[in-house]
Amino acid sequence: MFVAVKDVNGNDADIEVRTEVANESAVARTVTVRTILEDFAGKEVLRQETRVELPAGSARSVAQALAAKGVHLWSPDDPYLHFVRTVVTDESGVTDSLRTRFGIRLFEMRGQAGFFVNKKFIGHKLSGVNRHQDYVYVGNALPNSGQWRDAKLLREGGSTVVRAAHYPMDPAFYDACDELGLLTTTANPGWQFFNKDDPRFEKLIYEDTRNLVRRDRNHPSMLLWETALNETPSQPARLLKEMHRIAHEEFPFPGLFTVADVDEARAGGLDFAYHAPTNSEFNSFTREYGDGGEVDNFYSQNATTRVPRTWGERALLGQAMIRARDLDGIFGTPPVRLGAAVWCGIDHQRGYHPDPFWGGLLDVYRMPRYAYQLFKSQYAPDYQVPGIKTGPMVYIANELTQISPADVVVFTNCEEVRLTWLGKVVGTGKPMAGSAHLPHPPVVFENLFDYGEIHSHWRSRTGEIEMIAEGVIGGKVVTREVKKYAERTTGLKLEVDGAGLGLTADGADFIPLRATVVDQKGVIKVLANDYVHFAVEGPAEIIGGVDNQANPVKVQFGTASALLRAATKPGVIKVRAYATGLEPAEITLSSTAPVLPLAFSTEYAAASQATATTAVTTPITAGSANADVAKLQAELRRLKLELTSKEQDIMELKSKAGH
Repeated sequence: MFVAVKDVNGNDADIEVRTEVANESAVARTVTVRTILEDFAGKEVLRQETRVELPAGSARSVAQALAAKGVHLWSPDDPYLHFVRTVVTDESGVTDSLRTRFGIRLFEMRGQAGFFVNKKFIGHKLSGVNRHQDYVYVGNALPNSGQWRDAKLLREGGSTVVRAAHYPMDPAFYDACDELGLLTTTANPGWQFFNKDDPRFEKLIYEDTRNLVRRDRNHPSMLLWETALNETPSQPARLLKEMHRIAHEEFPFPGLFTVADVDEARAGGLDFAYHAPTNSEFNSFTREYGDGGEVDNFYSQNATTRVPRTWGERALLGQAMIRARDLDGIFGTPPVRLGAAVWCGIDHQRGYHPDPFWGGLLDVYRMPRYAYQLFKSQYAPDYQVPGIKTGPMVYIANELTQISPADVVVFTNCEEVRLTWLGKVVGTGKPMAGSAHLPHPPVVFENLFDYGEIHSHWRSRTGEIEMIAEGVIGGKVVTREVKKYAERTTGLKLEVDGAGLGLTADGADFIPLRATVVDQKGVIKVLANDYVHFAVEGPAEIIGGVDNQANPVKVQFGTASALLRAATKPGVIKVRAYATGLEPAEITLSSTAPVLPLAFSTEYAAASQATATTAVTTPITAGSANADVAKLQAELRRLKLELTSKEQDIMELKSKAGH
């Protein structure tokens, strides 16, 4: 099935639907292909029928024209979706049917005039991130809900585009992009390698290209198609030209744009280029920025933008201000350059280096850094897209601790910020100077925070200390944030961070848990240094354990995260979080049954579990002695970690007994 939008005029659309019908029987068949255009609610808009003669064992592609009048178009700011319902019938009735989701939209690249959607200029710079889809403790094979949560977090955090790096994302991610109006890309899998010695390699690349376009061409959010091997100067021009040809053969309509870095794009005759000069023949996009120039070298990989959340607010703030400087340059480019994607949106395991990548707007647990709030603040205060939370915002990037910086930075999309500190209005700040192009630069209150003032004059009133930021538009306060001073840690606060999605009992779905260290008022203690142990009752489990430091887990910037995975039966789940010397926390939730029946072998699952727990004994030989010693040492380390976990369990029991 391929639904192509050939043209739009106002709210009228010229659509062509191509349906491949196969006759797998041993006799000729006459069938009718009925194509029904439906709106998002399932209401029929129009239909087309075509009779098809199919010899035995043959297949045919059926093209049907649909002239849709007065339809609701798809755009990034209004991601309205339609369906095409295909029904194949013969004299006996319905033989097959399929429902395909798509969006009615037209993408055009108009050179220096920029990017047009449905014959209107997009109206804003595309600002977003690169994405690898791996997740801490899980890896690359996320359930659909994990893909959807990532898309929603990035969209709500100010991203209007996500570049796939460097392979096609999971279809569930693209489905979420379609729903949320998040423009995206797809890519031939490959990175810094071309096999010139084996012709099968090139053949497989062409197969990848054809399958890539066939799989993803009905996604209205798909902006660019990387028909190239990423960062591979050794790939020959013939390879690029053939991938470009195949892509357009599979998508012979407006709206498909092949892309590679500018030199490769020229060599292959591609439609679009990354990092092309703004006076070149290409519309362009900056595929990666904000990281390479900060890294010392490829071997050590140290950079001021690569900042674990455990390093605290000064490091996080430094990263965010570098992002602000770079974003200002991005927004200052002319329309011929559509925008840019920062490297990278989410922390991940890189594979080629022992350290994880630490430069994301979100960390491996999907917890936001200050830079996430900076990106979020670039939305206009009145910007609205169905399904995501936007609007006026203020965010205080200062934690009011004994090591907090003197300058107080506030990320906001309001005209002004009025700040109250220690009971007094200290002033109204405007976006900082020097950011000529950034839609909403940070507001900086210089030399405002002084910890000495707290220990000198507020010793007996620390519970009253708070900082209030009020966002002002047109002279009126439209939003506010209150940040309170953290006192002595007393307990944990436990929450589910599901981005609006529940937990499905399919044996794969998981949901993040956040255990925050708090004082007696419930204020987060970002300097906490505890370990948190999660315990579960009911049909679910924590992913990972002692061996991979997933449970207990160390607090980072005030919060410890764990992943709760559902079993295959729905039910009530009770989760408790414990830390030495702190009041434990508890939360109750329920998993729901999947919509479709599960498709897995219970016998295979049982056998796998039995194999995992069965001891295997092998004789020791001279050649294997060293290997066996290494195994015993590894087992000793594992047992020591397990002992630590048991001690944690004893602590939990004592804690429950005391409370």
